[in-house]
Amino acid sequence: MLLHNASLVVCYLYSGAMQRLKTKFESELALETYVLSHTFAIPGWTRIHCVKVADLYQTPMYLYQI
Repeated sequence: MLLHNASLVVCYLYSGAMQRLKTKFESELALETYVLSHTFAIPGWTRIHCVKVADLYQTPMYLYQI
């Protein structure tokens, strides 16, 4: 699946999968695309926003922009 037309990608994957998807995101996502990741950060990327969900675990949600 190609991602070049996406304007938002939402992920809820473990850290190993996020590491592997990082390369796909960097090669296929257009500039200005947002990536929202539930619980797991994307290694090496700088988030533009992080929110802790008001749940039992204070789950983090990370927002990135290509």
